[in-house]
Amino acid sequence: MDWTLALPDWAQLDTVRKSPLPFALWQVGDQPILHHWLDDAVNQGVSSVHILCSDRPSEVRRSMEQAHLWRLEWSLEAVPKEPEGPQIMRVDRLPGMSPEAPPTDGWGLLDRWFALRRHWFEHAPDRLPHFERLALGRFTQIHPTAKIRPPVWFEDYVQVGPNCEVGPYVSLGSGAVLEGPSVVRNAVLEGNTILAGHTELIDAVLDGGRLIHLRHRADIPKLDILIADSLKKRAAEPSTAERIVAGAMYAAFETAARFGPKSTRRVIDSFDGLELEEETEGPLWRRRRTWLKEVARGRMRLWGVLPRSQAQLDALDPEWRQVLSDAPRGVFAFSDLHGSHGADSELEAVHAVFQASSARDAMREVFKENFRRLLETTPEEEDD
Repeated sequence: MDWTLALPDWAQLDTVRKSPLPFALWQVGDQPILHHWLDDAVNQGVSSVHILCSDRPSEVRRSMEQAHLWRLEWSLEAVPKEPEGPQIMRVDRLPGMSPEAPPTDGWGLLDRWFALRRHWFEHAPDRLPHFERLALGRFTQIHPTAKIRPPVWFEDYVQVGPNCEVGPYVSLGSGAVLEGPSVVRNAVLEGNTILAGHTELIDAVLDGGRLIHLRHRADIPKLDILIADSLKKRAAEPSTAERIVAGAMYAAFETAARFGPKSTRRVIDSFDGLELEEETEGPLWRRRRTWLKEVARGRMRLWGVLPRSQAQLDALDPEWRQVLSDAPRGVFAFSDLHGSHGADSELEAVHAVFQASSARDAMREVFKENFRRLLETTPEEEDD
C-alpha cells in the first residue's frame, strides 16, 4: 500500500510566528506534524510514502533524511502549488482528525497549531502506552512543591522551580527553566527559555524574550529580561570602555546632526528584538548615530554584522542563518567597507558571514584601520 501526502503551503499566512519551517514541520508533542503521519503509515502497513511539497521542500527533505525511525520508502517531489486530488492526504492536521477549513491569517494558523497540540495531548495515551499523560525528559528537575497538572510534555534538562503550577497542555522545550512561583497553562516554552517567578503564561508561546499571546492577539518581540529571556549563548557583549566610547560618540554626533539637513527615517526591526531607527541620507555616522545608544546599553557592538529582520534571516541558507544569528550585531560592519550597507543588499550576507567566521582580533584591526573611513562613508557615493 502506498500513500501520497500533500503538505500545506501556508508560508504566506505565517505572519505572526514567522517560523523558518513549513507548517508540516511544526512540533506537536514529541515530533513534527509530518512525522506523526509517518508513524501512522507504519502502523497501517504502508510500504512507501510520496510527499508533495511546495513550501520550502529543502527543509522537508532535510527533516526526512535526518529521521531514521520509519521502515518505509519515501520520495519527495517539489511542486509549484499545493496539490489536490481524491487519493491525496493533506498533512494539515494529525492522523484521525477531521478535515477543517484552512486558516485565513497568522493568528488563525497559531490557533490551528494549538488545536493540534490539544488533540495530541488528549489522544497520546492511546498511542503511547507509557505516556500516562505526564512525559518528562532526561535530567528534568522538578521542585517538590511544584504542581504538575497533566497532560504535559517536558523535553530534556527542564527545570521547574518551587510552587510553580504547570499544565495542562504545556510543552517545555529542552533546557527551559521556570523560576518559582509561576503559572503556565496551555503554552509552549521553546528550548533554552527562562521564565521568571511571579509570572503567568497562559495561551501563549514564549521563545526567549519573545511573547506571542494567542488570547490577546499580542506579539511582543522583547520582554524585560527580568520577566523572560533566552539562555542561549549570547553574542559577545561590548566592554565597559566600548559602551562609554559609544555614549560619547552619540552625544557628539547628535549635537552635530542638529546643524545639518533633515532627512527621512526608516525603522529596522531586528530578529533579536532590536528596533533601530536609521536616516536615509548622509554619511554613516549621521544615519546610524542612534544605534550608538544600543551599544551604550550593552545590546550591540561598535563593530559587528549589520542587523537584519526575521524575514531576511529566514531567506538565507540554514548554515548561514545559524552563523549570523549567533554573531554580534554592530553599528559598523565589514560589509560597509564593500559598499553593502544593509541586509537587503545582495552581497551583504557574503561579507557578514565572512566577518562572523573570521577571528575577532583580526576584524578588530580592520575596524581600527578603517574607522575614519567608515564614519565618512556616504552610501550613495560608495554604491556608485
